[in-house]
Amino acid sequence: MTQVPNNNEVAAARRCVEDAWRGLGARSAPDFLEIFARYGEPHRAYHTFEHVLECLGWLEACEELAEHPLEVRLALVYHDVVCAPGCTDNEVRSGDLFRVHAEANQLPNGPTERIVRLIEGTALHQAHGGDGALVNDIDLAVFGSSPRRFAQYDGAVRKEYGHVDEAVFRRGRRLILRSFLEGTAIYRTPFFGERLEAQARKNLARAIAALGSTHSVGEL
Repeated sequence: MTQVPNNNEVAAARRCVEDAWRGLGARSAPDFLEIFARYGEPHRAYHTFEHVLECLGWLEACEELAEHPLEVRLALVYHDVVCAPGCTDNEVRSGDLFRVHAEANQLPNGPTERIVRLIEGTALHQAHGGDGALVNDIDLAVFGSSPRRFAQYDGAVRKEYGHVDEAVFRRGRRLILRSFLEGTAIYRTPFFGERLEAQARKNLARAIAALGSTHSVGEL
């Protein structure tokens, strides 16, 4: 089950986000509560603010790998800010919302466009280098988590797609997970490859096998 961030975690995240805006030259920072509220939408089960906190935790552990750390930070905060299950343009719409906030708060164009590209890049997770690869690896870090944590993640994804027929969901989910497993490497940076690749492959293989069995996704 996804944990609800406590007040201290939310306050720390707010400072982290506002510091990034100002550090990049914005006149001010957007209303953090608007962002936080979006991640609290009732249909979300995995793409919640807890996921954002996990991403920021990973970034803190490897921030020296980022070319533009503050830009990576904001990209991670915004990459799932729009999340409508079944829609194929969530990342584009998330990038659009970031651009609206950037213009309203007078963020310089350079950081704005780079951050939008990072956000949109999480749609296909195909970046092979630079900050794009780092953002993608952080977003996919859950693949390499413990079997129990991965099962929680997998069950939460199924819950978000509760409106989708079971057979249809299984077919689509198998294709998505298999696309990661069949690639040369899930993670593009040595930092994540060395730490998570082996476990991620085990988790994905187990999930794919379960999707082809008679067990439900929630029983993983």
